[in-house]
Amino acid sequence: MKSLEFYKSLEYDIIIKREELDGEKWYVAYCNEFGISACHGIGDTREEAVNSYLEEKDAFLELLYSRGEAIPEPSPADNNFSGTFSVRTSPWLHALIASQAKKNDVSINSYVNQILAYCVGQDTMCQKFDEYSQRLTIRLSEQYNMIMGGIDDIQYNKPEMEKKPLTIYKKSA
Repeated sequence: MKSLEFYKSLEYDIIIKREELDGEKWYVAYCNEFGISACHGIGDTREEAVNSYLEEKDAFLELLYSRGEAIPEPSPADNNFSGTFSVRTSPWLHALIASQAKKNDVSINSYVNQILAYCVGQDTMCQKFDEYSQRLTIRLSEQYNMIMGGIDDIQYNKPEMEKKPLTIYKKSA
């Protein structure tokens, strides 16, 4: 394993996202190699988020290193994607994809491209939904605690209630 100083000296590409919920805005900084859930920084400004991330990154690297876990290195910048790649599959799956493409009146290439786009988009949406549901759970918990705390403060004026006569209406025969 390489030294801890080696990993700390690596330059990871930092991604900065602006988040907003109920009028509150903040920034989150992270890198793809660690993922937003494992290591990120948060701040009111981009700079605060980046500085927070850099501190968290060092602590995260120290943790991984102390546990002897694999530390991902930055991915090389490769912006030369042609949009073309080959995939080998079984004859059974090839026939199934061809059949589905024919039913949808599109080429196999177009059909596979649609499936890939759907799956990649679905993963992104699931991640966003998970993040939103976690924030919502926290907000609902806060609201619940506030309401339950307010119930304890309610006082009933029982003597006032007992003074009022109870009127019972009878049907006339």
